[in-house]
Amino acid sequence: MPIRNLCWPVIAVLLAASGCQTSAPLDALSIEEAAAGLPQPELIGEGSSRIALAVPLVGEGEGTDIRRGAELAIEDLGGGALTLAVYDLAADDAPVAAAVSAATKQDTKLMGVLGDSAHLNKVEKRAFPVLAFGPSDSNMGGAPFPFRPSVADSLVYGVRFALASKPGSVVLFVPEGQGRDAEKLAARIGELAPVGTISYSQSQTSVQIAKRAAKGVREASVLAFAGNDSKIARIVESVGTSKTRDKAIVGNLSWDEGLVRAEPLNGALIATIDLANREFVAAPYRAKYGKDPSLSALMGYDFVAVAAGIVRSGGPQALTPQAVTNQAGFLGSTGRFRFRQNGDVERIYELSIVRDSQIVPFSPPLEGF
Repeated sequence: MPIRNLCWPVIAVLLAASGCQTSAPLDALSIEEAAAGLPQPELIGEGSSRIALAVPLVGEGEGTDIRRGAELAIEDLGGGALTLAVYDLAADDAPVAAAVSAATKQDTKLMGVLGDSAHLNKVEKRAFPVLAFGPSDSNMGGAPFPFRPSVADSLVYGVRFALASKPGSVVLFVPEGQGRDAEKLAARIGELAPVGTISYSQSQTSVQIAKRAAKGVREASVLAFAGNDSKIARIVESVGTSKTRDKAIVGNLSWDEGLVRAEPLNGALIATIDLANREFVAAPYRAKYGKDPSLSALMGYDFVAVAAGIVRSGGPQALTPQAVTNQAGFLGSTGRFRFRQNGDVERIYELSIVRDSQIVPFSPPLEGF
């Protein structure tokens, strides 16, 4: 059944990336002490299955958006079966690990957290899955799962699609400073096709970068760009239209309006978030909060929808780690996704193209993994 024809209840049906500040490393004892000192969480809903959020609730920030999306989902989809416990990490600059530790003592079945890498790396694997709303491109060994749509995944997804129609090698352009992330990205693309990496600095001119890449560009069928800086358009322009005409240019979901409006990037492919079901959430969200939901709000909604779908299908006892990491995955307002036992989160993206200074649909998302 096409995604766009799905009715409202199907959003939650089971189909089988902060404002926190970095703190000093915490040992197990200090984490437990911090957990004991946390304020009691706000409870939303009265169901027997408990899920939890740990986010900083500061003004109109990202944590507030996540909480609002989750609260709306409890109202829409909870069906009286779920209780959402919300830990405010802004109250005492509490570490994420302390909130997770506190939730462990409350028979929590699923948890979502928002924090920076320093905080998230302190979260140990628990008896329940933990989802991180950011950062997007970090696999922390399954504790927690990186739930935010990933820039790296977007690029790899686009490259895979481009290679299907234009087999050959890939030239990967990466801004300096990405370190191990750039190596991991090149390795992932290298599993699809031969890849050569051109790392560049902002002090280099686009002509210099194009000259360095010239040999690889001549032989490649795909030019992939990991960054989102304005130099990308100038690099493509310096490579030359005659040399790029028969090649696929692949960007990523972090590209901004400036890049999309750049003439040299007209025709570039971008794997974007599948928001076909967004309006199912956006309409009630606008009615409740008076504004459109951000991506963070949609993720908060989908976090609750995962639990609601499992409980609806199998009852409270069905909300287990095995159900969360099922093979078929879930369908939500941010598209189809599934959680893997190795800690990855896989998403199905929509293929879009830059055309006349806009990002427009090019190929619909797949309907299953």
